[in-house]
Amino acid sequence: MQPEKAPLHLKTTQLFLTWLFSALVMQVGLANESETNARPEIVDLIIGEKNIDVVVDLHQAFRWEHTRYESLDTFPQPWPGSPAMPYQIWFKEKGILEWLQTDMVFLGNYTTLKTHEMEASIFGYLLPIAGKYDPVTHRLTFDDLAYRPLFQVPDLIVEESSDLNHWSEATLSTPQPVEYEWPQDLSLEIQKKDGNRFYRLTLRAQ
Repeated sequence: MQPEKAPLHLKTTQLFLTWLFSALVMQVGLANESETNARPEIVDLIIGEKNIDVVVDLHQAFRWEHTRYESLDTFPQPWPGSPAMPYQIWFKEKGILEWLQTDMVFLGNYTTLKTHEMEASIFGYLLPIAGKYDPVTHRLTFDDLAYRPLFQVPDLIVEESSDLNHWSEATLSTPQPVEYEWPQDLSLEIQKKDGNRFYRLTLRAQ
């Protein structure tokens, strides 16, 4: 008596699970390595019909320098028909600060008081302005406004392999973003290919 053949949908499901398991095994290996060297790591793969969202934890520590903060509130622009915009703060090198309020940019200097506290001296303001970052809510309070932190995204490469020996750069479906809201994860969308695939993340050499 011949054994009964498995229905087609079960075979398809088995192939899909094999493909997914292969990707997840590679993901776990990268996570263990990343914990020791604090390099970016893949923490999840969201598989769609044509694309895969590669969810990345960049493992960037909190910092003031080289960050941009954007107010949660938005404010009307002086030009008719223009959309409301948030205030923005740029913390630059050597304690230089730029503060954008609608159509005006105020320049100043900032000093770090504690890990999550700073003080800014703004040209045109008589008194310094204190800023405090809340590590629980991930919000900066500055001049009675709440701001969200935006960090620059390093130049990342998602590499793929079918055998763990030969690797090639995966094709991004959408351009890599310039910034991301820290400390949230970053999502990179790559094109989905047939067959088993392993994925890893590297930084492009400068």
